[in-house]
Amino acid sequence: MTAPHLTGVAAAGMYCPEHYGPIGAGLDAMAINAAVAAAQADGGGMIVLSQPYQIEATISVATGPAVHFWCLGAGNRQVNPKMVTGGHVRPASSFPPDTPLFSIGAESARSLNPCGTTFLTPRISGIAPDGAAVKGCTGILVTDTADVHVIEPFLANFDRSGSSGTAVWIASASAGHGPGFCVTGGVISACWRGIYGDGAGVTDLRLSGLLEHSNTQGITLGATAGGGGLQMSGCHLVYASAPTGAYRLRLGQAAGDFTVVGNYFDKNGPSPAIVLATSRGKISDNHFLADASCTGPLVTLSTARQALTFRGNDCKANGSSMTALLQLLAGPGGPPTNGVYDGNHVYGSQPSLIAPLIDKYAAPIQAVSTATTYVAGNVAGA
Repeated sequence: MTAPHLTGVAAAGMYCPEHYGPIGAGLDAMAINAAVAAAQADGGGMIVLSQPYQIEATISVATGPAVHFWCLGAGNRQVNPKMVTGGHVRPASSFPPDTPLFSIGAESARSLNPCGTTFLTPRISGIAPDGAAVKGCTGILVTDTADVHVIEPFLANFDRSGSSGTAVWIASASAGHGPGFCVTGGVISACWRGIYGDGAGVTDLRLSGLLEHSNTQGITLGATAGGGGLQMSGCHLVYASAPTGAYRLRLGQAAGDFTVVGNYFDKNGPSPAIVLATSRGKISDNHFLADASCTGPLVTLSTARQALTFRGNDCKANGSSMTALLQLLAGPGGPPTNGVYDGNHVYGSQPSLIAPLIDKYAAPIQAVSTATTYVAGNVAGA
């Protein structure tokens, strides 16, 4: 199979929207949705998106067999929407606000919803042809369906300046109806929210090799209703001189267990890069780089009873005014009440550093070893 020669149904299980309706006449979504319907009628298949599409309505796979999407375009993390070329999807100028471009699943019995949908190299922008970001636009909305995979995405420009757009929104509403969401590689860039997971059925978010680039709220899980577990490794998370309140990772009280291992948190601005309201997990062997606008801790933990493994992380202070690598925001002060905190290292120029670990009163946390808590070997060096 040679992708550029695909026309109509070029191979078994592959469907091109051009075969099902006109493209460029204001009906692109109708053609793509017709291709989706044809694929589902055949038991599922791959929708091949080989040119620019300006969609006037949501591409929906609500129930029935899984349908996959393959974009043949390219993107660039410099966040210029003109650099999205070839096969890609963006909203038409008439696209309604507060609406997803792609919607997978629906609030219904999980057995009726598509399971296993894959987005292969999706190139999706929130910028309309007139150059304006569509208010409240979501790139991919996932609701009550299992095992959605996003492979090497380029998702960009979902209304960061208007504080309303979201690249990926995982919103499974029913407990047990939304397990399994995976992002492998790629770029999510210049959005208000990068990945947002919240809902009673949200669980098992897996991220590897992702560049999370210049999103105000990078990755959020379990803010209110639920968020399940998180496994994140090998990701690069960056927003140089981000505005106050921005973060790379935020786990709310409703989030589940987590492992955040081997990632690069590259600058963030004055607010913490990682904001934890839960401590049921591990943050280990990550590298942090502060920037000139960093004025406080890089990681905060706000639970009254800590149970975190925080081990082997290092930070280049980079001449910043950072105060700590980790600060506890709750508890009586003093050392944590539970967990392991060892082998963390802050180095480089650090004029305002209090200590690698500080308590709620900004006092250094000293080494301690008890039946439930171990703090040792956290050092600041030149």
